[in-house]
Amino acid sequence: MSNYKSLFEIPEDIIYLNTAGSGLIPTAIKRWRGERDALFFNTAGDLREQQGAFMNSVKETIANFINAERDQLYASSNFSTALITVLNGLPKDTEFLLLEADYPSLNFPIISRGFKHSFVPLDTQLEQHIYEAVKTRKPQVLALSLVQYISGLQVELTFLQALKQEFPALLIIADGTQYLGAAALDFAQSGIDIFAASGYKWLLSGYGNGFVAVSAYAKEILYRDAKMTALEKMWEGRDLLSLYFEPGHTDTLAHGTLQKSIELLTSLGMPAVERHIQNLTSTAAQEFQKRHLIAPELSLRKQQSPLFNLQIDQAKYPFFLEKGVKCFPRGKGIRIAFHLYNDEQDLERLLKIIDNGKI
Repeated sequence: MSNYKSLFEIPEDIIYLNTAGSGLIPTAIKRWRGERDALFFNTAGDLREQQGAFMNSVKETIANFINAERDQLYASSNFSTALITVLNGLPKDTEFLLLEADYPSLNFPIISRGFKHSFVPLDTQLEQHIYEAVKTRKPQVLALSLVQYISGLQVELTFLQALKQEFPALLIIADGTQYLGAAALDFAQSGIDIFAASGYKWLLSGYGNGFVAVSAYAKEILYRDAKMTALEKMWEGRDLLSLYFEPGHTDTLAHGTLQKSIELLTSLGMPAVERHIQNLTSTAAQEFQKRHLIAPELSLRKQQSPLFNLQIDQAKYPFFLEKGVKCFPRGKGIRIAFHLYNDEQDLERLLKIIDNGKI
């Protein structure tokens, strides 16, 4: 399929480039949400009694999507909740390696809990900085976002694989919220021990859903001192970590939306979706470089994420909104992002607005 935009309801006068803030929900899935709500409101129905089985099917879908084992997958309302659960299960003397200016929802919970930590600079030599820090400082945990929320800088996944092979005791925690959906992930081969993501951005699923995948190695570390006491009959068969990651009820509408979005991406074929996004990203990068709108050193990176921070005065933000460009001020510029519902026409319209506005 080439016309991905037809799967969404986007007014003709809007150029939606704010997926890095919140992605759009496909038209068919919005319709499904209405139908499911109607079933839920039907007092005579049995939808409420199916919550457990339904959530199991959701987690099966997610596990297949990222090539994880079903028993490695836990539902979460968002990335932050999953991360906090992870941190509460680690020894208090755990030492972290973090990236400077990484997503606050990643760094703040670690720092605020008093974990010992150090930083590496966030620049185009990121992988080399991480490697040297791991080798010399010997942290127990590396925690990072796969794609930086301000600059769009993307860590090389092959680097994380190699890093894990050389330092198998290093626990690698990755935030995939700005990554998964624009690109695929093979969790089993990634070298990542704990991968968590919210679904409201590139996974096109709205708010209130997410998940965390936990490797066998990480399972040995988390909540190591917790004791499995006699469980109520209703909890029979649940593993220990599920009692921490999934302690109460789960929003089936929100997670059902995530399941439907993943099923859509799977049916479209992630390789095709990735090609579409990367082709558009590559063209955009060239045009932005011509106009000196992005840092030239970013072009030296092997992989460019579809998230850009255009070096445009943030005072111009209202101007873009007036022109129908959905974007957002971040860092020192204007952040935009391209997803499957964007096309070359969107890029051409954006460039025309920039050129005519003499920005």
